[in-house]
Parts: sequence; C-alpha cells; structure tokens
Amino acid sequence: MIIFEAINRYTSIGVLCLSDYSMTSFIRFQDFCLMADRLHESIVVQSLSGRFVYLNSHFQQTSGYTLDDLHSVTPIQLVHPDDRHIALDAYQKLAQGSGQAGSLTYRFRAKTGEYLSVENTMTVFPDEQGKPAYIVCTPYLVNHTNQAFEQARQLVALEERQRLARDLHDAVSQTLFSASVIAETLPILYDTSPDDVMKGLHKLSALTKGALAEMRTLLVELRPGALTEIELSQLLTYLVNSFRTRLEGEIVYETAGCAKRLDPETKVSIYRIAQESLNNIVRHSRATFVSVELSCTPDMVELDIRDNGTGFDARGISASHMGLRIMYERAESCGIELDIISFPGEGTQVHMQKNGAVISHER
Repeated sequence: MIIFEAINRYTSIGVLCLSDYSMTSFIRFQDFCLMADRLHESIVVQSLSGRFVYLNSHFQQTSGYTLDDLHSVTPIQLVHPDDRHIALDAYQKLAQGSGQAGSLTYRFRAKTGEYLSVENTMTVFPDEQGKPAYIVCTPYLVNHTNQAFEQARQLVALEERQRLARDLHDAVSQTLFSASVIAETLPILYDTSPDDVMKGLHKLSALTKGALAEMRTLLVELRPGALTEIELSQLLTYLVNSFRTRLEGEIVYETAGCAKRLDPETKVSIYRIAQESLNNIVRHSRATFVSVELSCTPDMVELDIRDNGTGFDARGISASHMGLRIMYERAESCGIELDIISFPGEGTQVHMQKNGAVISHER
C-alpha cells in the first residue's frame, strides 16, 4: 500500500539526512502527517501506550472524530465489546515482535454511536534507531453487503490459519526434529552405553508426548468455536501440556471446583492471558518450576500462575509496556482483576480473578 511505502521512504530520509538533529522524529512525523492528509484512505497513528496521536482528514470525515474528541479515549474502548479480543490479539502479535499484525475485521464505534464494520491493518512505525515508535493503522470501512462480509470472514480465517502454521513450524516441528535425532542415535548407543539408551528413551517419550500436546492445542485453536465450547479446565490442561517440553524444568497444574461453564468472553480472556504468561516464562524467566492453579466457586473463577525464574522489577516497568498493556486491557475488557507481582531474583506471579463469571460448576 502507498502508506507503507511512504513510511519506509520517510524513515530513510530521517536516518540519512537528519540523524544529527534532536528534532529528527518530529520533522519526519510532521512530513508523514502532511503526506497522509492527502490520501483518500483513513490513517490513524497510535502511541505504544495506547493513545491516539494523529488522525488524517479522511478518517475524521468518515468517523466524525477529531483528535481532541479522543484525547482521553483508548483505541480499544472504541471497539465493540464482543470484538475487542480481535484487536487485543493483534496488539499481542505486535508485542511478540511481529512488525505487522495483518488485516483484521471488527466493529468500530463512530461518533454518532453507530458501530461500523472496518478492516484494519496495523503496522509498527520505527524511529531512526529502528525501535518501535508508533502503531500505524489503516482502517477501511467494509461495504455492508453479504459478499463483503464473506470476503472479510475468509481473510480472517486465512490469517488465523497462517498464524497456526507458523506456530506449528516453530514448536511442533522442532520437537519432532529433536525426537528424530534421538531415535537415530539410540541404535548406535545400544551396545556401548545402555544407560544412555534408557535416558534417551525417556527423553524421546517426553518429546513425543509434548509434540502431541502441542498439536492438540493448535487443533483446538483451529476449530471454530472450540475456545468457547471446551471447559476452561480442559483448555488449560491442553495449554500446560503443550509447554512441558518447552520449559527447562517442571510445570504443575492443579484444579479445584472447576467451572463447567463460564461466559465465553471470560473464558477466552483467561486462556489468552495464561498463554501469554507461559510464553513469557519460556522466553525470559529461566524458571525451573512453574505452578498453574485454577480454582472456582459458584460465583468466582481464579487462576494463579507462579514461577521461580529470574523475575523483574514490576514497579520499574510501566503498565503501558506493550506486552503488559495487552494483558491488562484483555482483562479489563471483561472485568477480570489482574495482578502481576514480580521482583528481581524472586520469580513472578500472575493472578487473575473474576467474580460472577461462573454459570455452573462441579466439585
């Protein structure tokens, strides 16, 4: 698209010609805004902390908003409550290092109060050092016809399948490759190192079980409606098992009074926050022990995730940090109380609680 070519062009100009000036970002951004105002498509720029910083003329005409109108509003607050998980998933992809979250379709609240269906592409706009500076969005108003909605639905489905294909390659294929190497090595060690053969067999068993668990989790996410149909305790079982071979240590999962039915939004939000928490543990914590505890009563669901890893100074990291902000916004969108407690060298605790979420439960 024109907008992304322009972004690259102005970034290059800023680096080559203005790198010695303190106003580099300001000048480049001003040039970008002048260019964007001439386009016949909507352009919205957000800060990494989740605030609107620029709306081009086309977007203001389409939505009815001015920048002053959105001074105290976050982008997520303008998304239909039933669609907020779509936008949060996109932010999560950007937080995990993807430069572009792809195209997503959701309902956006115009100034009139009417919800409009939009296709939105979100891309990270870097500064002169190549670090993320802004999120550039190109929301496109979807034509309200069955054909347009069907095309949007197919596009979203395709992108989700592509994401799962990447996960399949990054997780399962690596696990199976390790298993195949061990399987080829064991016959060589059979006569000379029987003890090593037994260790290898145990490792091979663990790897194949891990690959099976990872495949099961991916298949659950691939099947339409699975995250809302399957009980939360079972979803978390799949999720925890898929991390067993990825974690250099032990992971324990316990349930008490598991909820048989939860409202779908709460269930999906808890699952996604747990998924992000476990991903962070694998990537950053160097933990050797992780506990996941799910507890439910007739009027409350509670999930606690703890690790004994390196931890971090939670007080020194702003809640607007992209990864944390996505978790907090996902929790806030459906009334989940989320607490993240961590200190350097003392591990991390992620605690979620939702009151009034349980429709029915079983002991």
